[in-house]
Amino acid sequence: MNKLCMTIAVMALTAAMPAVSQASIEEQVLGPATQGGSFVVSPRGANVAYIGMKGTRLYVAFNGNEGPVLDEIFMPHGSSYYFPPNAAAYRTTSSGVLNGTAAVIFSDDGEHYAYVGRQGDEYIVVHDGQEIARGPRKLLALSSGALTITPKGRQVYWQESENINSRYKWRIMMSGKPGPWSGNQTMKPVFSLDEARYAYVAVNPDDAQKSMLVVDGKDAGYAATQPVFTADGKGLLSVSTATTDKPKPSLLLNGKPVITANSIGKIFPGPVGDQYAVIIQDRKDGYMGINELYMNGKPVPGSDGVQNVWFSADGKHYAAACTNAASKAMYMLVDGKKQNEYQSVSTEKFFWTPDGSHFMYTITSGGRPFLVVDDQEMRVDYLIGKEPVTLAKSGGRYAFGSRDGMNRNFGIYIDGQQVLPQGYYPFDAPVFNGDGSRYGYFIGPVGRNQISGLILDGSIVPDMTPRQFSRWIADDPTETCVIFSPDGKHAAWLGDTGSQEESGIYVDGKLIHQTSRIVYFPAYTPDSKHLFWVGTEPAAVPGQQPPTVLYADGKRLLTVNGYFFRGTQNWDIDENGIVSYLAQDGDQIKRYRVSAPGDYDLARLMAEAESQRAEMKEQAQDMQDQAATQAAQTQAEIQAKAAADKQAALEKYQAEQEAIRAERLKAAEDARKARTEAITAQREAAVAARQKAYEEAQQARKLKLLNGQRARQGLPPLTELPPDS
Repeated sequence: MNKLCMTIAVMALTAAMPAVSQASIEEQVLGPATQGGSFVVSPRGANVAYIGMKGTRLYVAFNGNEGPVLDEIFMPHGSSYYFPPNAAAYRTTSSGVLNGTAAVIFSDDGEHYAYVGRQGDEYIVVHDGQEIARGPRKLLALSSGALTITPKGRQVYWQESENINSRYKWRIMMSGKPGPWSGNQTMKPVFSLDEARYAYVAVNPDDAQKSMLVVDGKDAGYAATQPVFTADGKGLLSVSTATTDKPKPSLLLNGKPVITANSIGKIFPGPVGDQYAVIIQDRKDGYMGINELYMNGKPVPGSDGVQNVWFSADGKHYAAACTNAASKAMYMLVDGKKQNEYQSVSTEKFFWTPDGSHFMYTITSGGRPFLVVDDQEMRVDYLIGKEPVTLAKSGGRYAFGSRDGMNRNFGIYIDGQQVLPQGYYPFDAPVFNGDGSRYGYFIGPVGRNQISGLILDGSIVPDMTPRQFSRWIADDPTETCVIFSPDGKHAAWLGDTGSQEESGIYVDGKLIHQTSRIVYFPAYTPDSKHLFWVGTEPAAVPGQQPPTVLYADGKRLLTVNGYFFRGTQNWDIDENGIVSYLAQDGDQIKRYRVSAPGDYDLARLMAEAESQRAEMKEQAQDMQDQAATQAAQTQAEIQAKAAADKQAALEKYQAEQEAIRAERLKAAEDARKARTEAITAQREAAVAARQKAYEEAQQARKLKLLNGQRARQGLPPLTELPPDS
């Protein structure tokens, strides 16, 4: 298919798009774009808290809903909020310090938020739009205990302080409920998984030598450190302090001793139920204590020298990194079974597949790195990807990539098997779909730094040069290689087949959207029926930022300026398939909630794309056939004309030759006539000359005779005869 045909075909594809119902687009005005202030964006969910001004007062509007008007707003760590004259977007976390300090803090999922401000001489804490606490401004002690929201957003806490007789004391305010006063300010609460319970260590304000354990806001009645909740939230593990009566510390479970030893080390709660592991020291090698592992209160044989513990996600398996003091080597203890010893074993990274069927860790032997999978040792060089091992979200599949550019040794391993084609290097680690049944990764030719191919489910996609989706922020979780739908049936990527007209978004090998520009945020809806993304278009005025366009299933839904929120997570798709998108629209900053059209989806788009491409190919073939026919006709005309020209030239040549022959014959005849006439003239001239000579001779005889007569008569001689003679 030539370029002209393809261009016409693409135009036909665009024109052939059927009319569908409009997508649902809701707009929320978040604040002005030209009046200063801060737009604080959540880590997820594309929620925004705008800090604005009314006269000299400040307020916070969450997704456009205004909270109370405040005299002052405080940063999480205590300083006063400065209102910027030029509006800017900030990204925040539970401590409010990501991408610039922000005055509003968010839970990890972005659905909960909190901030603190002042009205008169009182401070106010707002959690999810509701005032949860109010107290004297002078008690607020954010510099010692910053305003913090728990990861799931259930709790918000901060500190108050009081100075009595030059003695300071502090207390934690947990979602507005005061805890007991403490003589120290370094109190670090820990929470149960559901964040309903909490605990921390405080100090008796009247006796700094006495610590107390605060559980759910109250003094537990016993002194302990290292509080940790079991996964079910029913058990609180802690370590009692040694006393005169009890010279050894104990591991406590809800205040009751479980293990007593010379030293209680780190506690590891399991991921489910009430299970736990703990490292203790109760034996010595010389002066050095020996670490031992206890699981659920019972010792684990062969665990001497334990340093760290990892549980599988279901809690059915565990692994522990241990040191052999005698050999100074290291080994892993997996479900109580000792593995091989190595020069060193990573004590920070250990991987269980989600179903607990495989365990993986990195080791060093002979100064060279290896990856150990179960009992299999795999030589690796430089492990590529965000994590040393890529795991599917469920099941037991795993993958990793290895790269040694100096020696040109490369590998991609799926479940331990090398799958990288010969002559290529992996551009990045493989990407799995949810259950690991499908995978994909980019490759490049060895010796050249470029992406040249896509491996999908073990095979190279033919005639395809892929390119990456772009990241909006550095830690954007969206994959840039292949995007699999939740049901695993669809794979989307950017690429082309060598023609700009065929550059764009492909789904299952079919071009669904032609573009050679940047594409952000590709995302399927949870039901796998729709595919959203954000693209860019050329700026209307050179030098300006290009507009961003939100698409669903190839349909242009929204054209706005998303660059105002560059560097923040201004995009999210929820469990209902609704996209939240933050952008600037003229003088307003808006939050859009967009759902795809109900009567149009990815399957229909792909079917139409396939049908239209088949139609386009047929049209292109027809055009090629017509061109071939026209070419054949033109060739026949050319040949006929050439034959006619040849015949005409022949006839002309023959005529010219005939004329030449005629001219030659005429010249010969003329020459013969001239020769004949010349001979006749010569003959006649000779006869005339002879006749004249004869006559002259006769006249001479007559003159001689006459002169003889005249001489006899005595007359003078004549020179010529008289006329009458």
